[in-house]
Amino acid sequence: MEKTQNRIAVLISGQPRYIDSCSSSIKEYFSLEGFKFDYFIHSWANCYSPPAHHHGEDVVRTQDFDKKYIEKKIIDVYQPKNIIVEDEKENKRLKEDMRSISKLNGGKKTTSNDFTLGLTYSLQKSFSLVKNEIKNYQMVKNIKILEILV
Repeated sequence: MEKTQNRIAVLISGQPRYIDSCSSSIKEYFSLEGFKFDYFIHSWANCYSPPAHHHGEDVVRTQDFDKKYIEKKIIDVYQPKNIIVEDEKENKRLKEDMRSISKLNGGKKTTSNDFTLGLTYSLQKSFSLVKNEIKNYQMVKNIKILEILV
C-alpha cells in the first residue's frame, strides 16, 4: 500500500500560455524536502483574451493549438497524475452555460462572461481530477491559470 503521508495535490487550470517561462518557478515553489507533489491539470487547447481597446479598436487575442501537442507538452513538463485538455470553443457544456447566461442577461452576449465561465469551468474540472483521491493528500493547492508558451 502506498504511503499517503506528506503528499500535496497541486491543481492547475486554465488556458495554455507560458509553460516554458513559468513552469520552473511553479515546480521550484512546489518542491520541499519530505513532501511529494502530484499535479492534476485541466487545460484548454486554445487561448482567448477578452477584447482590449488598442488604437481605437477592440482587439481579441486568440490562439489555437493541437490538443495532443498541448497534452504532451504538459506531461513532459509536469508529469501530472491526471490531466484533461479540452477545446474551449467546442465544449458543449460551456456553450450551453454561456447561452443560459446570455438569456439571463436579456439576450446580450458579454465576452467577460465567456472568459470568466471558461476559468470557472476549468477550475472545477481540475478539482474533479483529484476528487476520488482526495483522502490520499494532506493538502490541495490550486493554481488558477495554467500558462503555457509554445
